[in-house]
This record gives sequence, C-alpha cells and structure tokens, in this order.
Amino acid sequence: MVVREVVSRSVAFRRAEQRWAELAEPRRWVKPAGQRRVGGTSTTGGTVADAGVTPMIISIDFVGGMPPSDSGVTGTVAMAASESAGVKLAANWNSAISNTGSLSSLKLADGTTSSGSATWSTPIASLETSATWSLSWADSPGNVHMMNGYLDPRAGASPAIVTVSGLASPMSSGYDVYVYCFEDMTWADTRTSKYTIDSTTHTVKQTEPPLVTAFAGFTLAPEAGAGNYVVFTNVTGTSFTLTATPESSPHQTVRAPVNGIQIVYPSGS
Repeated sequence: MVVREVVSRSVAFRRAEQRWAELAEPRRWVKPAGQRRVGGTSTTGGTVADAGVTPMIISIDFVGGMPPSDSGVTGTVAMAASESAGVKLAANWNSAISNTGSLSSLKLADGTTSSGSATWSTPIASLETSATWSLSWADSPGNVHMMNGYLDPRAGASPAIVTVSGLASPMSSGYDVYVYCFEDMTWADTRTSKYTIDSTTHTVKQTEPPLVTAFAGFTLAPEAGAGNYVVFTNVTGTSFTLTATPESSPHQTVRAPVNGIQIVYPSGS
C-alpha cells in the first residue's frame, strides 16, 4: 500500500514537471485557415492590405487648353495636389502640360513618390494649330479640372501616344488603366475614336446635340457606345503604351480625346 502511494505520487510529480515545461516553452502562433491580414486604405497606397498587397493609384491629368488664337486664354487649370478626382477618387494628380512632354517620379495618390515615369506625344495635324483643347466648362476643382482639358489628336495618322514605364515591380502582376475621354463638340456630329493598350482596343462614340456644358458624372462607355471613360483590366508588366486614334465622323472632324488616366493596383480593386 505504501509502495503504490509512493509510485502514484512520483508519477503525478513527473506529469506536473512536464506540464510546467510545456507552459514555459515559447509557442508559435499559427494563423487559422481562412483568416486574412487586413488594414489600411484601398484607394491611396502606402498601407498593407489583404494578403500583403499594398494598393496603389497613379493619376495623370492632361491639362490641355486652347491656343490663344482661339480663346484668348488656355481655358484650363492645373490640379492642386489636394484635389481629388476620377472614378477611383484620388488626390495628387500628376499634371501633364502641353501636347508633348514627360514626367518622372510620378506621385502616388497618397503623395509618396514612385519609380514610374510618363511620356506623351500628340502631333499637331496638318492645317491645325494645336493638339490640345478644352471643354470650356465653368472652373471648379476636382473632376472638372481633370476633365476640362485634354490631348486632342485630329488625324488618324497622328494619334496621341502615352507611355508609362518604370512602375513598381509588385504592380507588374496586374493593374487596371482608366482612360478618360470626352471632347468639346459645338455642332451636331457623331465621332468615333479608338483606344488601344497592347492587343486590347476600346471604341467610343460621342454624339451631340445636346451640347454638354457641365460635368454630370462618369459613364463607362460600352463597346462602340457613348461614355466618358473606358477601362483596360489586368494590364501586366512595368510599362504600357496607350494609343488614342481618331476614327471617323460624318463631317470629317475626327478626334480621340485623352483627358486623363489612372493606373489602379491591384486589378479589380
């Protein structure tokens, strides 16, 4: 009886020692299945989001404007850093001035500098004096400033070409490119323009009257239909080239406006 009691106490003591050792040992936390890492914003960049993805938006406004011989003033205002605009509402738009030029160290929507750069070129067509234009809407910050001026190619042989390169390597897995495209039309007409990135082309038609005299919101253009923006989804790589080509018009007044673009990573966000 005494022996059994001693053995029982000895076994209990060893179990207690083992339990204390287990409690003292550092444990590694294992993430439960299906649990995601979350945090930050989904529109500006700079904060870790789901699955370790950092959302990023780069926005470029083509300031555009009319030559003095047509209006006496440029008719456009460059956006301030604090102004927000776009379908993917974002601040810190990069202002692209004139019909040709370049920008380096493009800013993200949160104001940080990126490795991206942009070049653009819109040749002045024969018998024309300008390759930019303005909608001449009443001045207002935000979407009006962004949409009011635009690159204005006026011949199929002289499209507007915009190249963005040097994007951060994480973006290369897939992003969406929003292209804003709306022009000034002062008489009854139907104009067709084409926008191409890689092997994807979107066709947009704009018909007036009625004359559009103020910003009334964004409308995604269906294929070969009317609207003021198109979206190229899941573009990959650290660079891309957008080509905006004037296509047709009953009055032979062809155009392919580019008011601005947004690069939104990740695709579908």
